[in-house]
Amino acid sequence: MNDNLRLGDCFIDVGAHVGEYSLIAADTIGPTGSILALEPQQDLCEVISGNFRDNGLANARVIHGALGERCGHCHLATDDRTKGAVLELNSPAADVPMWDLATLLGETRSEGTTWIKLDAAGYELPCLIAAREYLELHPPCFILKAYNPREVRNRFPEIKATLPEFLDSLNYRTFRLTENFLTPWDGVVRGYGEAILCFPHGHPGPA
Repeated sequence: MNDNLRLGDCFIDVGAHVGEYSLIAADTIGPTGSILALEPQQDLCEVISGNFRDNGLANARVIHGALGERCGHCHLATDDRTKGAVLELNSPAADVPMWDLATLLGETRSEGTTWIKLDAAGYELPCLIAAREYLELHPPCFILKAYNPREVRNRFPEIKATLPEFLDSLNYRTFRLTENFLTPWDGVVRGYGEAILCFPHGHPGPA
């Protein structure tokens, strides 16, 4: 992130947890950039807001909500130990606001590059597919949490497509971090999950 984000960029932290990625981004994008953190757990939103205040980030704000395929409401299963959260598609409860990616992107204003850190606990691909039309016109850079396909199938058996195929269809170039340097991603997730950097066509790519 420090190598590739630039002064004045916009950083959107989806699945922000306590805002760690946002704080890292703030060092690079500076006061002329902007930060938007989306977090579905209300108590963690309060933690993020406190972290932003403690670090004097006037250009950062928090939205309570989860990312999905449409705007509305949803329910998430949360782990009290790790504070992780997973979307429950079949739950009758609807206690968390839900945003789609195109609407969330419409909340941002920046002259620089838009970066999205996306961790939706295995539901990244449906969120991206729903925003395909917007992504074709205004492709951002991504820092994607790519989960092992077995984990994705266990959580969301209805997902049939694959993340590498979708990114390739939009002409993204993808890289994994290997021992402190970037290497082209072969689409294979090693272990439970990996962070993948994605650069759209026309972007110069990794520093």
